[in-house]
Parts: sequence; C-alpha cells; structure tokens
Amino acid sequence: EWILDVAHNPDAARALSQALAARPHRGRTIAVCGILGDKDIDAIVRIMAGQVRHWIAVGLEGPRALPSEELARRMAGAGGLPVTAVEAAVAGLRDARALAGAGDRVLVCGSCLTVGPALGFLGVAA
Repeated sequence: EWILDVAHNPDAARALSQALAARPHRGRTIAVCGILGDKDIDAIVRIMAGQVRHWIAVGLEGPRALPSEELARRMAGAGGLPVTAVEAAVAGLRDARALAGAGDRVLVCGSCLTVGPALGFLGVAA
C-alpha cells in the first residue's frame, strides 16, 4: 500500500497521523520524506513518530532545500527512529519499494516536491 500526502507542516502531520492510526495494517510504515529547510521538521517528525517505523530522508531541489544528510540528521534527532539519507525522491522511492514486505505500507510525505515524483514513479496521472 502506498499513501501520498504532502503533510508539510505540524497541522497537516497531525491530521495524517490520525488518518494513519485509523487505517490499521499488519506491518511497518516506511516513510519517504522530503521537507524543505524552512519547515518545522522537528515537530512534523515528532508528530509522525507514532506511525512511522523507518524514515527515508530525500533531498529536494531549490534554494529552501536541505541536503538529504542534514534532513536525516534532524529527523533522527527529533524522532529517534532509523533514518536513511538518499539524494533524490525517486531513489528513496526505489529504496522504500525494496524495503517493504508483505503487510508494510509506504508513506510519501513532506512536500509537493516529494509527492510529485512519487506520482510519476507509481504511474499515476497528476
């Protein structure tokens, strides 16, 4: 199962976390996440920590973007969960597909710059 939600601020992360909690599944939630540097990364990660078991931090393009390693460092500090840093969204999506097993779900979130490439990756018309 793949779930795509921009969720780029604490209010949106709270709504997403509640929606995920209401949608039970058997396995882990692996989150492919790219968040711009001027967003409240710590709050978003703390709010989502109850739903996510593994983060894949992806680098985004543009002047407000953080390198994936910096995003991963901040995410690990805020949530205390495993985080993998990957340079680009599509690489992170590939990694998530490889990590996901039966019963797992993949969440793509943090920015329209993350969700947009996921739509193409999954073959969904935008």
